[in-house]
Amino acid sequence: MRGRRKEFSEQGYGATSIRDIAQRAGVSLSALYYYKGRQELLVAILDEGLDAYFDACDEALESAGDDPAERLEAIVAATVRFRTGHPVMSSIVLTEGRSLEAEYLERYRRNEERASQQFRDIIDKGVEEGVFLTPYPDDVSLALTVVEYRPCAPDDEV
Repeated sequence: MRGRRKEFSEQGYGATSIRDIAQRAGVSLSALYYYKGRQELLVAILDEGLDAYFDACDEALESAGDDPAERLEAIVAATVRFRTGHPVMSSIVLTEGRSLEAEYLERYRRNEERASQQFRDIIDKGVEEGVFLTPYPDDVSLALTVVEYRPCAPDDEV
C-alpha cells in the first residue's frame, strides 16, 4: 500500500495511473486488479488513513479524562502526531477526497464530519463549562481540524 500512497501523494489522483502505481510498488499490474480500478484503490487508501487517524484520536481521548482543556490538548496532539508521523497518508486524506466519485463521496464526507465533530464536541463542552471563552467555537473547530503538516526540504526557506 505504501507505493500506492506515495504515488497518489506525489502525483495526485488525476495524474496517477494503475501502471504508475504498480511500477512504484514493484508489483505486476495484475497484482493491483484486486481493485476494480483507481477509484477503488483510492477509497482503500483513504479508508486506511482515516481508520488510522480515528484510532489515534480515540486512543488519545480515552486517556485524557473529562476536562475539556485536556481533551483538546490530547486530540490536537494526536492530530499533529498523525500528520507528522504519516505525512503521505495524511496528505492523501486531506487532499484526495475531492477525487472521489459520488458513490464514495458521501461516506468520505461523513468521516470528515466525524473528525470535525470530535473537535466541536470538546470545544462546546469547554465553552459550556467556562473553560474556553471563545465566542466563535465553529471557527476554532474549523481552524483546528484543517491543520496540515507539510515537511520542508532542507534547502527550503521557511
